[in-house]
Amino acid sequence: MYIYKKNFLFCFFIFMHLINRTTLHLRKNERINNHINQIIMKVKGTGRQQLLNNNNYNKLAQGSLPTNVYLNGNSVAFSDSDLSINVNNNNSTIKMVWDKQITSSYYMFGDLSNIIELDLSSFNLSEATSAAHMFDGCTSLVSLDLSNCDTSKIEWMSYIFYNCKSLISLNLSNFNTKNAYGMLNMFQGCSSLQYLDVSNFETSKVTGMTSMFDGCTQLISLNLSNFNTQKVENIDYMFRGCESLKSLDISNFNTILIKNMNNLFENCSSLESLDLSSFDISKVTKMDKMFMNCKKLKYINLFDYKENNALSLEDIFSEANETLAIYINSNIKSKFPEAICERIDCSKNCGETTIKTIEATGECLVNLFCNSTQYIYMSIIINVIILVQMELIQIIAIFVKIFQQ
Repeated sequence: MYIYKKNFLFCFFIFMHLINRTTLHLRKNERINNHINQIIMKVKGTGRQQLLNNNNYNKLAQGSLPTNVYLNGNSVAFSDSDLSINVNNNNSTIKMVWDKQITSSYYMFGDLSNIIELDLSSFNLSEATSAAHMFDGCTSLVSLDLSNCDTSKIEWMSYIFYNCKSLISLNLSNFNTKNAYGMLNMFQGCSSLQYLDVSNFETSKVTGMTSMFDGCTQLISLNLSNFNTQKVENIDYMFRGCESLKSLDISNFNTILIKNMNNLFENCSSLESLDLSSFDISKVTKMDKMFMNCKKLKYINLFDYKENNALSLEDIFSEANETLAIYINSNIKSKFPEAICERIDCSKNCGETTIKTIEATGECLVNLFCNSTQYIYMSIIINVIILVQMELIQIIAIFVKIFQQ
């Protein structure tokens, strides 16, 4: 009998322990749902204020609407027809709470120019697959910290920070992009950003980077050393308008599938040099005005142009810096197609590569040198020879005068 009681008590304690564990787990989930999945925002202005984008945000998606809204600490009713509340005080604080996880944040805060601050540290994005246009048009937003957001399942990030023109601080230190396919126009128009750390980005699945940093006029530096572009097909306008970038290392870019490079570096007016020698342009069909208005760009280590004879050299360098010097990498044996040499002086040679000067109508378009070191050495030798000749001429002239006297 004693043994049965002992076994019964043992089973009872085990049963109660399991119940307690289950209860704690349920309470934890409830606490996560009711308290952790929330957003705090500060808005400017009074009157009717949008909480979420009413036109494009998917209100029918599971868990996409907040269950509770608080204005300056007080619970308020909100209209689920236009996703807005009435605000009486300027710079008010609004908290939105969800009791479910959302599956999409597409256009969530799109075009809400009234938002000046956003706290997403307790917002759960772990089930969301799209964040495209999430902050598109948040023109008053100054800082944004997404370091605590789980973005591991997000596939679409295009236009996510589009036209956030007042944004000066953006923390993406734990931003997970391993499943991202689209990064089109991702930071386009972020004209106040000086620093942007994307060194942790996983881009092996990304197929499009068109205009990714287009219009980031204040951006001083950009580390793209970890970018994997093996599946990318379009990078046109990718760095257009990055006026403050003085250097850019994209020598690791895999361009084997890329078709469009139009206006890639347009208006990069502070850029001084580029190494494009590793570029494979065999599938590129569009490369017009690639270096347009790159006023300070003086040196380019060029890709193997002969790989794609369909591209026009004059279109590629249209409106480029007149004094631009291009160095053809010594491991590239091919010459430029003869058809391009119609207005080029091919009479001088420098090692295996020809020194050429392309002259467009009325202006010098670009100077091509085989190798910077060879060119410098040649210049020194030629200048020394000229100086010696001048000295000899002067000496001879002096002797002639002496003999005439």
